[in-house]
Amino acid sequence: MKRYKLKQDVCVEPLIMGFYASAYLVSPVSAPRMVRKLFQRVLPSFLKSPEVHRRALTLNKLAGSDLVEIDPKQIKKVEEFISRWKSHTEALNCIATDLDQLADLLSRAKGESLDSLRAQIPKSLAPFGDVFYTSSGAAGYRLYEQFVYQSGWYDESMQQIRIFRNHDSTAQSFALSTPRIEDDESLILNIPFRTKALNELYASRELGTEDIDDLAESLGVPAHKRAKFSHFFEIENTGAQSSSKPLREETEQMGTQLRYLGHACVLVKTSSEVLLIDPLLPQTAGERERGERITPANLPRTIDALLITHAHLDHLSIETLLELRSRARRVVVPKAPGGHPVDISLKFLLRELGFTNVLELEAGEELSIGECHVQALPFQGEHGDLDVASRLMFHVETDDIRALFSADARFANPAPLQTIRAAMSCEDAPEKKPLHIFIGMECEGASMQWLYGSLLDRPVTRAHAESRRLNGSDSHRVLKLVETLTPSQLWIYALGQEPWLSHLMKVELNANGPISQEIEAVKENCRRQALPCNLLVGQRRLL
Repeated sequence: MKRYKLKQDVCVEPLIMGFYASAYLVSPVSAPRMVRKLFQRVLPSFLKSPEVHRRALTLNKLAGSDLVEIDPKQIKKVEEFISRWKSHTEALNCIATDLDQLADLLSRAKGESLDSLRAQIPKSLAPFGDVFYTSSGAAGYRLYEQFVYQSGWYDESMQQIRIFRNHDSTAQSFALSTPRIEDDESLILNIPFRTKALNELYASRELGTEDIDDLAESLGVPAHKRAKFSHFFEIENTGAQSSSKPLREETEQMGTQLRYLGHACVLVKTSSEVLLIDPLLPQTAGERERGERITPANLPRTIDALLITHAHLDHLSIETLLELRSRARRVVVPKAPGGHPVDISLKFLLRELGFTNVLELEAGEELSIGECHVQALPFQGEHGDLDVASRLMFHVETDDIRALFSADARFANPAPLQTIRAAMSCEDAPEKKPLHIFIGMECEGASMQWLYGSLLDRPVTRAHAESRRLNGSDSHRVLKLVETLTPSQLWIYALGQEPWLSHLMKVELNANGPISQEIEAVKENCRRQALPCNLLVGQRRLL
């Protein structure tokens, strides 16, 4: 019997109301403000001045801004797009307005009892949260996030997938500001992300399916779109060797492995366990890059744990997580109270995405996964000085190695590094297993306003936002980390330079720019100390 496989260049992109799905656009606590930004600011700006957007896109300094990468000649399609989602945006805009009203209400509190203000909480919010004073005397609020997921705010009918053939990953428009509009080359389906049929769709790339119509039925593909859906499949060639096979066999070899998979994603493997940190992987390898970059098809069939350091799009990738869902035994995330737009609960988010075993860790807590010992450590920096609890570094120890995954940590105050050193038992570091440290050095990050501006209760001035940029470590801070924790190897993440990340990352790594200079300063200092230090890019086996 014939089997049909999803073509190797086909991608499945998760969307919320036509926009690329990020954690903040999925969570009903943050989604109202995100949707307001997109539908009341970004899209109307394009409709008003499409040529301005087109010209601005040619300026490198505006890369990653709130620009819509759609041909001005297609403005009619954008108008139709907005009209299609009008009812949903009106409901969410009302909630966003109520959140603003609540924040304004609390700004009037001067230390007196909040009971009189509780009676004025907008009706849409009153059943789902409470107000309080912080220990410093400022009035605040927190929503009961799990109950919000069960309310009408969380509408799975807004969730979609876009299926398309990705001939050139570098040609995709910037995901955070440009809506995905269905065309002759793509298919957009309304389907909840938790739907198990998605697992079958992803699996069909490797295992195939005997009946495309049955799969289409499970995914809710309308009858008039079945022919387009079938074009994303090809008859299995039983005589052909899968391009994923050699790399998969390598990742499934016995013994300890430490493999860099791109951006901030690292695979740790022992003889019996597989851990994946901050999974962000391309779905397709591309004709010229097969064997040069890892896709989910190259990974072991079972992953014992996915470790997520924080909620930023390049560390918590819903696109990658959905494809790995069927093979991941557990997901480990930072513990957070949730309930506020800037600090959502990753546990509740992932449960709604269909993950059944989500574990939370607080800084200082530990977890054993077979031969791997995972230790959660505090993560400072890169969040605009906001009170965000959902962030951690992970210290992973096996029988052979230790590795600290620092993500984009930035310790402006180095004093806590001594506490971290003691927690990691680094006092006898020369006698212990080698310590590998992985860290990002985007020391000239985006303005805090870029990510968090739409999520804040009250706007901040431009000057304040610029002073609180989402920076990673510079050379001084990295070298202080090295001095304190005394690693045997330092690895610097690729900073979004992989071509397949162009639709998510807009970091220009100019050879003479400040980021490159800071990296070179670290490498030169490490050379003087005879400490191996490498800037990573692409995929590479490290051990």
